[in-house]
Amino acid sequence: MNGITIETIAEKIKKSFWYLKVHVDLEKDGTGTIDFFRRKSNYYDLRFEITNLKEENMIIIKVKGEQFYIRFKRFFLRKLFFYIEKLVAFNSSKLIYVGTDSEKTRKILIGHLPSSYQNIEKLSYNYKWRKIISTRTSSDYFINNITPGFSELFVHINEEFEMFFEKISKEYPTFDYSYEEQYIGMPFSTLFSLSSFSFYIDGWKENCSFSFEENGYSFVSDSFGTFSASTTEEIKDHIRSLIEKMQTKQRVKTLFEEPKRYYRPFIERYFQDEEIQERIYRILRSKYKPNEIEAMVRHAHIHDFVHYCNVTYFKLNEDYFVLQDKNIWIFSSTEKEEAVAKLKSLAFQQMKETFEQSWNIQTELIEKLG
Repeated sequence: MNGITIETIAEKIKKSFWYLKVHVDLEKDGTGTIDFFRRKSNYYDLRFEITNLKEENMIIIKVKGEQFYIRFKRFFLRKLFFYIEKLVAFNSSKLIYVGTDSEKTRKILIGHLPSSYQNIEKLSYNYKWRKIISTRTSSDYFINNITPGFSELFVHINEEFEMFFEKISKEYPTFDYSYEEQYIGMPFSTLFSLSSFSFYIDGWKENCSFSFEENGYSFVSDSFGTFSASTTEEIKDHIRSLIEKMQTKQRVKTLFEEPKRYYRPFIERYFQDEEIQERIYRILRSKYKPNEIEAMVRHAHIHDFVHYCNVTYFKLNEDYFVLQDKNIWIFSSTEKEEAVAKLKSLAFQQMKETFEQSWNIQTELIEKLG
C-alpha cells in the first residue's frame, strides 16, 4: 500500500490540524475515533466515529458533538475527509455513509462537506435506502460512492432479492423470510439488509448472508456453506436448489416432528386451551399432511364462528367443526347441513340440561321454604 499505514495516517491527521488538540484512535481496519478538543478541555467537542459494515462494504461516519467551534469549516472538513477516505484501503469499503444527530452539525455538514458527498434526500432511490437503514430524517445523512454507483447497486440488489423472496413465497405456501434487525447506533437506527437474514420452509429455518465480492457475490448459509457467483441469478438458482434439498430432508423429519410455525399462532387466536388446540390439529391431520395444514392456516381466518350454549361451530378451509367441551366433530364441505344439525342438537341438549338443573334447584328451594 505504498508504505501507507494506519499509524502514518494518524500522524498526518495530527500534523494537519496542529492548531487543535487532536486524539486519533484507529484500529487496523481503519475503524475507531478521531476527536477534536478545545485546548483546556478533556472531553471532545467534536468526534468522528468510524464503523465498518463489512458485509455491506461500507463505512459509517457518525459525527458527534454540539460544539463545532472550528474555523474555516470547509477547509477543515475537506482535509479531514481526505484522510478518512484513505482508510477505505484498510477495509475494502465501496461507500462512505455520514450522519449526525446534532442539528447544528447537520447544517455545517450540508454547507461544507466535499461535493462528492450527496445528501440522501436528493437521491432518486432515497426511499429504498431508508427501508434498509432506518434514519431519523432523510436530510441528516450523506453518501460518497468510493466505487462509482455502488450505493444504487446496493439498494437495487436488496430490492431485487426481496422481490425474489416474495415470488418464492407464492410458489411455496410455507416459505417465509425475514431480515435480522441490526442496531447500529444513533444517529442511525437499525439495519435491514441481506447481510443477515433467514428463510423458513416446511419446518426448516436457515440463517443466511449475502455479500459483495471483488468479482461478484457471495452467499453463505449455516447448513450448506459458502457459494460464490458472478451474477445474482446464480445466487437465486442456488437458493432454489437449497429449498429443494431442505424440502427433501424435511419430508422424513416431519413424520416425527410436525411443523407448527403457522398453526400455533393461528389457533391461539381462537382457542386458548392447549388440549383443544392439539385435538383440532389431530383431526386436521386425519385429512391433511403437516405442510398442507401449515399452508392452509398461514393466511387463513376462521369463518362463521358461533358459540352458543357452550357449543362452538366454525368453518376452516372447506371443513365445518363443532366443539363441545373436549369433543370435536368435523364435517366436509358437502356436509354443512349435518354440521348445523349437530350444533342445534348439542345446543338444545345443553339448554335442556341447564333448564333441568335450574328447575331442580328451584324445586328444592320451594320445598325447603314450604
